[in-house]
Amino acid sequence: MARVEIDFQQSVAERYEIVLPRPRAGSAILASEPDEPRLRAVGPPTRTKILDWDIYQWVATCPPTIEAYAEFARRYGLLGGTGDPPGESFLSTWRETIGGLAKLRKLCDAAKASGVGRPFTIGSEVEVLVRPRPDGSPVLTYQPKSLRSALLLQCAQDLTSGAAIRECLQCGRWFTAGGQHGRRAHAQFCSQACKIKFMNNRKRTRAKEKK
Repeated sequence: MARVEIDFQQSVAERYEIVLPRPRAGSAILASEPDEPRLRAVGPPTRTKILDWDIYQWVATCPPTIEAYAEFARRYGLLGGTGDPPGESFLSTWRETIGGLAKLRKLCDAAKASGVGRPFTIGSEVEVLVRPRPDGSPVLTYQPKSLRSALLLQCAQDLTSGAAIRECLQCGRWFTAGGQHGRRAHAQFCSQACKIKFMNNRKRTRAKEKK
């Protein structure tokens, strides 16, 4: 199955600051904004093309904390959740994205195992375009309207390409095996370095057990 091109450019600010919720008097139910940490873009934005790598695999195994989200934002910008105000993003958007990636993978794995599945919406703000290649031939292109939708779309494309998404036995990071990624279908490690480290650790453990 041919990979559909994902055309997405993200606005990345000069820096991002963590804004903690302010203590409020009275009932939090009447508050006008969510009582949770958020990120705020500071400084002029620059345009940078992303999705050159499988960024979603890194996001899926990140901790659901505002500090982890801040680290991500400094590299790639804000996710762009539907409830986020301009130039800001709530922690809940980060957590929902991590949960969405895990849910998408779980549903696809369950469908493969049972032969029965159900549709899963990966993001409604995605335009489908037909663009010409340099030789003039047409290519189908997806253009997500937010980084969150782009990450889910990237994950979905891997899952529908025949690849398997696994956790590395050494570092726990997601990686793709089989499909069009060039890694053998039964691979258990995301890299040769992780494989070597895992084997060395196992040798040391066995040596201690023999003593």
